[in-house]
Amino acid sequence: MTADYYLANDINCSGFGNFEPIGIYGNEFTGTFDGKGYKITNLYINRPSTWEVGLFGCTGSGSEIKNVSLEEVNVSGYMRVGGLVGFDYEEQSQIHTGTFTGLVEAIVWAGVQAVVAPVLTHLWIIGILITSGQ
Repeated sequence: MTADYYLANDINCSGFGNFEPIGIYGNEFTGTFDGKGYKITNLYINRPSTWEVGLFGCTGSGSEIKNVSLEEVNVSGYMRVGGLVGFDYEEQSQIHTGTFTGLVEAIVWAGVQAVVAPVLTHLWIIGILITSGQ
């Protein structure tokens, strides 16, 4: 998953159902995702027995995520759960983004990005609730 992607408009995910995260361990997202200032709303992911859960489940070396806001999201998983990124496998992703509002739940390791990338800038967190066993 090494290509470059961008949003051309806002996306309302309310009709998408249970979203499948982009990138998994072993097939990490290593491309560029540019939201171009648009937002993704009503993202719903419910995978209570799954590791690496988020809009991007697992990112790897060279990935960059920028200029996107997530609003009113509801994300739950077992471990390494984030609203934006569940797990940055090689801890070399760059994330430069907008705002995040919503709920993230996990048994272990939860957050906007569960395992933090070395470059994480311009992220505004508003009204987030995180529940985690650890």
